[in-house]
Amino acid sequence: MEHYSFIYDYKKQPPLTPIEVAPEDNWELSYLVKGAELVGQEESEAPPMISGDVILFPPNLTHNWTFNCQIVNEEGDVEFIRLFLPVSFLERLVRNFPEYQETVARLQQNTCPIRYDSLKANRLIEELEIMRELSDIERIPHVLNLLSLL
Repeated sequence: MEHYSFIYDYKKQPPLTPIEVAPEDNWELSYLVKGAELVGQEESEAPPMISGDVILFPPNLTHNWTFNCQIVNEEGDVEFIRLFLPVSFLERLVRNFPEYQETVARLQQNTCPIRYDSLKANRLIEELEIMRELSDIERIPHVLNLLSLL
């Protein structure tokens, strides 16, 4: 993570395939394109997700991804997008662009996962989907735009 301001992670994979754990000290914006998490995960502090959900997880929040094998896309896979934003990136952003001070301060007040309502979720999904075909450099303005939506 040292050489990146963010990580954009789009995946399609079989529901039983383990998902990489989020790097520590990262905000994680997750969009479950297709799938459903199983409920009753013992070690998870996060709400279960279903297709179409967009949830922001604060840094160091324990959450697992265990999927229901019955809710998959046409290829039999779950599909999701995760955007990781390191705490250090947000600190650097505020130092270099004071205009983000309020946005980042508001974000940092959250200690629990945030599930976005359909209106805001749709705007976040639009940005996340656009980013799918872009390079990391081309994603930068979309990441900044996403921050203003959170």
